[in-house]
Parts: sequence; structure tokens; C-alpha cells
Amino acid sequence: MTITSAEQDKSAPGSLSLVQALVNTQYGRGSRAHSELTNPEQLWSWLVTYDLLADGTPVTEGDLRRILELREAIRSLLRANNDAPVSPQRIGTLNHLAGNAPLTVHFQGGGQAVLEPDISGVDGVLARILAIVFTAMTDGTWSRLTGRGSKPVATRDVRRRSTTPPRTVRGRGVP
Repeated sequence: MTITSAEQDKSAPGSLSLVQALVNTQYGRGSRAHSELTNPEQLWSWLVTYDLLADGTPVTEGDLRRILELREAIRSLLRANNDAPVSPQRIGTLNHLAGNAPLTVHFQGGGQAVLEPDISGVDGVLARILAIVFTAMTDGTWSRLTGRGSKPVATRDVRRRSTTPPRTVRGRGVP
């Protein structure tokens, strides 16, 4: 499978592409619905593939539940980029997850400050994703992601064989 130029243009910038990839683990509706994260083993594989989790680190049903809650809360935030209201329940979920996601400010060699998880495992992954969302919202790159349609759903970054274009979460105007 190859990635086309048009598909590369849909990629989110920098670390925001991780958030896009998480949202892209579920897309479609009805008989065309697809979900990559349906059990802890699939989540473990996805996290290791994205170098977010050390090989051998366990993943539980609770970890899966929290990652899926985060994904759907982020999806709600993406709807706001299309002027849709954000679900108060999803905001509550984000606040709850953020309250349990210890982050510290880390200064890099060039003097830039970044938020880093102060915990490992899946809790660290949750913290990292929340830090990426926060940073994107404050630096203006968050608005480059948009959900298409009333329920933004995402496609994979690889060419699909379907002749009907799927609804997607896309990067806006990203080179």
C-alpha cells in the first residue's frame, strides 16, 4: 500500500499526527464501521507500534476503556472545529483524565518548553496525548484538524479501495 500525495496533505503537523492517528482507529458507520482497538491486545500493539509503550508493559481492560474515552472526547473537541457544540459529558471526561495525568514542564536544548508525562505506562500515554492536545490548542495548530460531517470519523492514512470517499478527520492546509 502506498500513501498518496493527497493523503499526505491530510496529515496533521508534528506530534498532532498522533492525536489524528488515535482518532483514526475508528471510522465509518453501520455496516462500514471499523474499529482497530477492541481489546487490550490490540491497544498494546497500537501503542508499541507508535513507540508509546515499552514492549512487555501490560495493558488492561481499564486502560482500553480510558483510551477509548479519550478518543471519543477528542472527537467531540474536533466537532467544535466545525462549529458544533462540545458535549459537556466529554468535557467532564477530559477534565477527569487530565486530573489523573501528571505533566511537568521540560526545557529542551533550544530553550523551548514542552509538557512531558511524569508517569509511565498507559497513564503516561494518556498524559502525552492530553499534552499534545493542550499544546496544539495554545499554539494554534489544533484548528488544522477538522471533523467532516456531523459525526467526524476518520480514515486510515493509506489508500482505500472504496470508490465512495469516507468521512474523515483531516489536517487543514498542512503541507
